[in-house]
Amino acid sequence: MPIDNPQYDVAISFLSEDQTTAAAMYGKLSEGMKVFFYPRNQEELAGTDGLESMRKPFFDSRVMVVLYRETWGKTPWTRVEETAIKEACFKSGWERLFFISLDQSDVLPGWLPRTVRI
Repeated sequence: MPIDNPQYDVAISFLSEDQTTAAAMYGKLSEGMKVFFYPRNQEELAGTDGLESMRKPFFDSRVMVVLYRETWGKTPWTRVEETAIKEACFKSGWERLFFISLDQSDVLPGWLPRTVRI
């Protein structure tokens, strides 16, 4: 289900160890799209409720991308993003989510539908 008037075309979630990969993705995507990439959007979040501010981009984007490793969703901030992503998918559909496994040996979360696995 498309989002009406989204603030972002893409929102990227990743672990801090994958910031270089996420930055490369941001660099390419942002050439023609509005992309939420935390290191580039910190000024938008300054002075706001961090928990809510880190959730909002995932509700307000056309597409959500997760650069996945097994520890994603287990750190404080990726846990917040994981919850927001699940809620956004339940509300608007799973077709907005792209899950990119960076380590093929990682076991993907059981809640993830097969159709969004890359």
